[in-house]
Amino acid sequence: MKKLLLLALVCMALACKKSASDNMTKYNWTISSAVVTPAMTIDGKTSTDFLAIGNASTCLTGLTYIFNENGTFVTSSNGPLCDRAPESPSQKWTRNGNIVKLNYGGGGREAALNGDKLIIVDKSTKDNVEYTIVTTLIAKQK
Repeated sequence: MKKLLLLALVCMALACKKSASDNMTKYNWTISSAVVTPAMTIDGKTSTDFLAIGNASTCLTGLTYIFNENGTFVTSSNGPLCDRAPESPSQKWTRNGNIVKLNYGGGGREAALNGDKLIIVDKSTKDNVEYTIVTTLIAKQK
């Protein structure tokens, strides 16, 4: 009987453990890193840490995505001049398994959901060099 009770308690404890991927809308998703490959030079600084170079760090370091249950999302940031990027009611998100599609109203991109992390991969070309920027957002309880 004791073994059965212990087994039931362990199963209940494991069942209660939820990750952010179970319901994205219960969390704010804040940026934790942005890695650029190959290393990029901005304003004389060269680094693979995209948050640490040039003007990129201004708005990105405080970037937060908030996903609403109605399928819309908003972004916010607390850096100077970050409020100049207009929000749009047409910013929509959908999820299919671990793929989250972000539609900004004029275009979109995909993100990969991995537990409490949302990973966005972007490509950019500067001075004929193609860069890949991997941005990782971490779930934080609202």
